[in-house]
Amino acid sequence: MVDVGGQRSEQRKWIHCFDNVSGVLFIAEISAYNLMEDDGEVQKVRIVLKYSMHLFKRVANNKCFGKRTAMILFLNKIDIFKRKLLTTPLGVCFKEYKGGQGFEESAQYVQDRFQRLVSSEIQHEKPLYAHFTNAIDTRNIDRVFESCIDVVFKISMEKVGFM
Repeated sequence: MVDVGGQRSEQRKWIHCFDNVSGVLFIAEISAYNLMEDDGEVQKVRIVLKYSMHLFKRVANNKCFGKRTAMILFLNKIDIFKRKLLTTPLGVCFKEYKGGQGFEESAQYVQDRFQRLVSSEIQHEKPLYAHFTNAIDTRNIDRVFESCIDVVFKISMEKVGFM
């Protein structure tokens, strides 16, 4: 497991190290839909969640990951996301969003946006497994990790010819 946060300028150097992995766990902060950050390189301000989508697109479509590499997306901090939606609708930051202000519809929209970033060729070869998480809810995290272990185990068994 590697956390690449804060290493944006180094991505080209490390991505090739993962050419034989069984699964990629990509964690995005869903509650960052209205947070801005300075990228530090071009002096450009950007929305944190939209940058996570940009990075996810690069990772999920990268040829370094084989056909049998599971892509597992964690949309984290749903507790904060739910609270923020009460005061800042998703449509404020995603102008094209026309859905309701509730959690279910807003969260599904974000998940769908991530899903559409994966090329159709890659989606055909391997599905994207998405989970809404709250890192401080241990029961939720236990269920999610059990699901991830099952996915990675299945793919590993396929790689060695047992499935």
